[in-house]
Amino acid sequence: MSFSYANATVSDFKFTNDKLSLTKDNFIIEDGSLKIGNNFDLSTIEAVKENETTLTFKLTQSSATPITKDSDTSTIYI
Repeated sequence: MSFSYANATVSDFKFTNDKLSLTKDNFIIEDGSLKIGNNFDLSTIEAVKENETTLTFKLTQSSATPITKDSDTSTIYI
């Protein structure tokens, strides 16, 4: 996941399966990749469509080139 001329942080998320104890702080953007932090164990989770998560990203300008929006969303499956 990459945003042109912008840095991104996860500012909000909506999770369709409340059985998992995720918070927005579990999601990390590091070296241009979206990751779930080490403090969350994915080994016991079955990957199913019910684990749909919609993330909202806060975007901040990272260069002299202006950005055209300050947020973006993406849906992922965990």
